[in-house]
Amino acid sequence: MKAAKKFVDNLSQENLSQEDLSMLLNISQTLNSTLDFEEILHQALERFVEVVHAEASSIWLIDELFQELYVASATGEKSEDIKKVRMEMGKGIVGQVISKKRPVIVPDARKVSEHARDVAQEVSFEARTVLCVPMFYKD
Repeated sequence: MKAAKKFVDNLSQENLSQEDLSMLLNISQTLNSTLDFEEILHQALERFVEVVHAEASSIWLIDELFQELYVASATGEKSEDIKKVRMEMGKGIVGQVISKKRPVIVPDARKVSEHARDVAQEVSFEARTVLCVPMFYKD
């Protein structure tokens, strides 16, 4: 998770390494190679995971109709299971990050969020260190 924190710090300070720039270039190329939104999300997530050496990752989006969060893309051993999870707005680490519009790094999610424990139990995967970064379009 140190790699993820370093990447976020470098990005905010505009001090990117060659590896960081390469990842951003790969994501940019993916964005230009397809119009399939799900494919774009998945490829971007895969590239990010390579750089930060994450065990698993997910991109959560807002379902405006039901006012819930859902997983649009995921990587890792339990990726198909986590895609079935829906969460109330404002709940858990993801919900709080979206509400506050600020990134957060949680060293041990099991100690911070009861909801994280519930999700972990539901998908049989326990996230430890969590990096959560909100992304907004036209907000």
